[in-house]
Amino acid sequence: MSTSLKFENLRFIKTRYVFLWLLLFYFAFTSLYGLLQQFVTFLPGFEDPIVNQILYSCSFISLCFYLIQELRQSEINVEHIFGNLRPSYRWLPLLGWAIMFLLFSVGAALISFRGLSLVAPEFHESFMKSIAEQESRESAVPIINQCWQTVNYVAVAPITEEFIFRGTILHRLAMKWNLPVAIWISSIIFGLLHPNPIGISAVGVAWALLYIKTRTLVVPIIAHCMNNAIVVLVEFGSAWLQHSNPNEITNNMTGDEWIAGLLLVALSLPFIVVFIYRRFPAKDASLPYFANHSKAI
Repeated sequence: MSTSLKFENLRFIKTRYVFLWLLLFYFAFTSLYGLLQQFVTFLPGFEDPIVNQILYSCSFISLCFYLIQELRQSEINVEHIFGNLRPSYRWLPLLGWAIMFLLFSVGAALISFRGLSLVAPEFHESFMKSIAEQESRESAVPIINQCWQTVNYVAVAPITEEFIFRGTILHRLAMKWNLPVAIWISSIIFGLLHPNPIGISAVGVAWALLYIKTRTLVVPIIAHCMNNAIVVLVEFGSAWLQHSNPNEITNNMTGDEWIAGLLLVALSLPFIVVFIYRRFPAKDASLPYFANHSKAI
């Protein structure tokens, strides 16, 4: 049986099975944590933010290990999915692109929230209130919670999400339809799992194009890491300013943020269009796995 056929026949690689296993892992770790609370009384309760951080990292890491194990059992070389990084790769332009896509993502979020407030004001109010409540929750172990959250943002999320969405789902959908369709669908699915689906979907397209062009997951992983690291630094800066000037800094939305969103989108959109146009592949373009496999033979 050829390598491509084996890859195509992998039952678990179907998108619905990937998310089914993710849910199973999440509920398994939730149940395990609840059971541990019965015996270890000092563990934080489920309302503590650190519990979400623990469940996220355990669930996504477990899913990746499961997928890797299934790949190997099906004689799929995982190294060909990750690929090899060229030593001469230029990282500074990548940082610039990461910033541009982050600006677009933030702008799209601000515009989307404004549109949601006009179309469904009650849902928007409830949604924003839930976000505010989550951000206001204090952990029983704040330093550990902050460290765990930072590690999730700049390491766990970039590695696991890129492997799941670009390394696995993108290949599966491309073999079911074609590569351009796979890029859009996998990116939309990626975006729908975040509070900012439009902006994150655009980011997903960018990371997919980087993966296809460089044939290594290392590049989109680093780009993802850069994106999240900037967010973490901004949050740290915002928290420090709020602590230093509690009377001047506020997190309340004024209703005019959509104007800033329009400016951010107007600034970043031309660069994003050029980025996607220059890198978007043809239908018959080779997938990273098969390109790496052919190169290794």
